[in-house]
Amino acid sequence: RLEMWLKMQLSIICYPWRNVHLRKNTKKSSPMASKIVGAEWWVHTRPHSANLGHPLHFDTDEWLLNSKHEVSHPIVSSVLYLTGGGAGAGSTIVFDQAPHAEGNATQVWLSEPKNNHFMNFPGNLLHGVLPCVGGSTTSDNDSDVDKNRLTLMVGFWTRDVTKGMKNRKLYG
Repeated sequence: RLEMWLKMQLSIICYPWRNVHLRKNTKKSSPMASKIVGAEWWVHTRPHSANLGHPLHFDTDEWLLNSKHEVSHPIVSSVLYLTGGGAGAGSTIVFDQAPHAEGNATQVWLSEPKNNHFMNFPGNLLHGVLPCVGGSTTSDNDSDVDKNRLTLMVGFWTRDVTKGMKNRKLYG
């Protein structure tokens, strides 16, 4: 997993469960767009035949959670399926469950991975990746890259979350 921070010089217009449009700051920007100060991004790759999914979780500022016991989320979370889409690639699942909610989720959305497809959702919702069916769905003629589910995830934040990243260990 590779993780980075990008200070935003763009604005975002978000239509939940539809495309997110980035553009230069203008008077036509949505109220949410003017609040975004940066984007945290990371990349995951999993082979089709060994994709056990990714546990359900909430995107959160881990440093703030561990140091001050406060929960903070990106305003929007997103997934771009770069390669490895199709049957057996591991679908993304999103529940309408937020932390500290009084009840359980009542709705669920499933995003089937397709190459070069994009999804976004409110950053405080519970989500993960379902395990895929064993075995590769690609042929022997396909490149090794296409035999992997490669995704780029971006969390759009309304505050700078880099404070805790300086001393953070990515692994171990």
